[in-house]
Amino acid sequence: MVACLVGVQFAEASRPVPRTITGCVLNGRLYSVQKGTSADRSPVVYPMNVQGINLTPYEGQKVQVQGSLLPGDRFHADPRSIRTFGPCDSESKRAISGRRR
Repeated sequence: MVACLVGVQFAEASRPVPRTITGCVLNGRLYSVQKGTSADRSPVVYPMNVQGINLTPYEGQKVQVQGSLLPGDRFHADPRSIRTFGPCDSESKRAISGRRR
């Protein structure tokens, strides 16, 4: 008779990390635009998976929001923390519109 031992390893999930994200809201989604960080100095666009807040009222605006970054690149926003800085700048809009999908 052969006995098998099976080891179960539990992976401890990552804990939420507090973050403040600044970006532009276009088409109901928040995009973080980092200017001049790529090799060719063009803006790099990061679409954010924001949960816990309705971004529709902030369409076309540059906003800053605090929250927790969770595993799977999910960002759970604190709706009380949102601040607006006026309209998104044209360079950010172009970068978001031109990003590869």
